[in-house]
Amino acid sequence: LYSLACTMYHLVTGRAPFESPTILGLLDKHEKEMISPPHYVRPDLPSDLSIPFLRATAKAPLERYSTVAKFVDDFVKAIRNHEGEPTGFFTV
Repeated sequence: LYSLACTMYHLVTGRAPFESPTILGLLDKHEKEMISPPHYVRPDLPSDLSIPFLRATAKAPLERYSTVAKFVDDFVKAIRNHEGEPTGFFTV
C-alpha cells in the first residue's frame, strides 16, 4: 500500500514523494520524513486529496489503511466533484 501510494503520488503531482542524490538519503527520507501534501506541490489539486496520501504513507504501518480498497475509496471521495476542472498539468 505504501508503494502504491508513492507511485500514485508521483502520477498525481508529477514528482516523486522524496528526492535525494543518494540511495541512503532517499531511504532515510522514506523512513523519517512525511510527504509534502499533494496540493502543496500542485496548488490546483483539491486539498482533501492530501488526507488519503498522508494516511497511506504514514511511517507507522498500523496508522496506514488496512486495505487498498479503503485507500481508493478515500481517494475517489477526495476527487469527486472535481471532474473536468482544469489543472494545467498537461500543457503543451
